[in-house]
This record gives sequence, structure tokens and C-alpha cells, in this order.
Amino acid sequence: EAYVDLLQPGEASSPFSPEMAIQLLLAQAGRLFDPELVGALVGMLGYWPPGTIVRLNSGDLAVVSNAPPRGQDLRRPTVRPLALDTAQVYPLYKPQLRDYVIQGSVPRAACPCNPAFVFLL
Repeated sequence: EAYVDLLQPGEASSPFSPEMAIQLLLAQAGRLFDPELVGALVGMLGYWPPGTIVRLNSGDLAVVSNAPPRGQDLRRPTVRPLALDTAQVYPLYKPQLRDYVIQGSVPRAACPCNPAFVFLL
């Protein structure tokens, strides 16, 4: 419930990005939030939940399509580049893609296209 609340605009505040909401929950696990529940949530969603627009260290924008498999680095999900000419997926948790790194999330308003289209490819 707290995660969803953080993503919603408040009366006097802007909504958190999914990345920032996850970081806040992790920082407050054991104080404000049950650490087991936070761990389970982050384990399911990863640091960037599916649908989050991210910028890769290559400068490319991508959308997270899947959280990493259980046991893999939660900061390395599967992403789909937002290039209009590709339907490729990049499972960043695979060793051969270790050079690709997510630099952070990007607001939807900064995205030049509708990120939902990648799920239709």
C-alpha cells in the first residue's frame, strides 16, 4: 500500500518515481516498513518495475519489460529499447550484457514515444 501511495501525487507533493519509491522503502525497512514485506516487493518488482522508462549508459531510452529472475541482480532487469526499428530485448542480468547499465528512470513526459508500444512488438 505504501508503494502505491508514493507513486500518487499528494496534496503538497509530486509523486515519487518507481525507482525513488523503492529506494525509500528499502531505506525505511525495519523502521517504518516490515523488512520481509519490502524484500518480497523488491524481489518481485526489482529496482525498476515493469513499465518504468530508463536511460541506459549508452544514452538510449528503454522500458523495463520484466524484473530479473529470482537470484539475479535486482538492478539488471530485462529492457526493451524505445527505438522504433527494433523489437529486441536486453536481459541485463545476462553476463554478455554486463556493459549495459541503467543510469536511472526517466519521466514519461520526457519520452519521445508511448512506451506501451514495446509490449505490442
